[in-house]
Amino acid sequence: MKIGIITFHWAANYGAVLQAYALCEYLQDLGHDAEIINFYPPRYKKNIFRAIMTKHLKLIPKRIKEIPKEQEIEKFRTAYLRRSEYYSGNKKLKQKQPIYDCYICGSDQIWNMSFLRYGERRKTYTYFLDFAPKEKILASYAASFGTEIYADDLHDDIKKYLKRLDFVSVREKTGLDIVNGLGIYNACVVPDPTLLLPKQCYEKFLQNKDPKTEYAYSYMLHGRERDADILFKQLKKSGIDIVYSSNGGIENWLTEIYCSKIVITNSFHGVVFSIIFEKPFVAVLIEGSGMNDRILTLLHKLGLEDRIFNGDISIIHKAINWQTALQKLNQYRESGIDFLNKVLSYKKDAT
Repeated sequence: MKIGIITFHWAANYGAVLQAYALCEYLQDLGHDAEIINFYPPRYKKNIFRAIMTKHLKLIPKRIKEIPKEQEIEKFRTAYLRRSEYYSGNKKLKQKQPIYDCYICGSDQIWNMSFLRYGERRKTYTYFLDFAPKEKILASYAASFGTEIYADDLHDDIKKYLKRLDFVSVREKTGLDIVNGLGIYNACVVPDPTLLLPKQCYEKFLQNKDPKTEYAYSYMLHGRERDADILFKQLKKSGIDIVYSSNGGIENWLTEIYCSKIVITNSFHGVVFSIIFEKPFVAVLIEGSGMNDRILTLLHKLGLEDRIFNGDISIIHKAINWQTALQKLNQYRESGIDFLNKVLSYKKDAT
């Protein structure tokens, strides 16, 4: 079967690229002809020109800092992502209409309100597969809204497009609540694509590293390091160095997690790869954020809710029962595999 996957593969984010790689790799391993639909709005390209072309001058240093990271991530995309020809927008997709037997949107926060409203400087339903022929198999895999509450004025539109899909799956419980609230009850929660692959599939990306000292790895997004300061201070008292995430490539990021003694993170994929590599971790939730549920859903599925930091610094010394957690992970993984099997074996009535 020829399969087209559309997702945030272009984001300068380790997890976004790895989840795109994982879903495509998993489908190719099954023997399907799968590729990433290379839809990428030009406004999200990271270069010096676009970095400085903003009315918000305070953002310029941050944007410039992200350019080396994007360059490193692009090397990974070039080497490991199978991408279609480039489509600069929804209009191009509808004009050329790349033809596949099956279209899959997801994973990642492809259904977030910000991109829907402004992703192409106007409303765009690209990630709801509005460009795909309705006679083909249409599905979402572990798609995320990135919020707990979706704006009322968008409900009618997304309900219309979700009803076009033959199969709907989301990544978080709150996503399921949103979908159910729209009257779509055949949806389910499935694991992020990165969890479909065994750790050996990621170990091949590891760089040679022999740390001379034990270290804790800090992967805190959105400049939230202060949220974990009390943990860092306690780790340092215990003689453990802190290694902070840099703007290196994906291989470096995976290696830093793999070689660490413990991971401190507020990132969903930081938690995911800690689990994949069986590394002790502490999940530091962002207060008031609508994005915490992706972490909460995963930890609930694996019985690891006690890895959420609640102010008790003893968590850094608490062991994880990996045998039990990995058994639950395998069960969770099977739910994703079963969902994809249903999608790929579906015989759609062409009429």
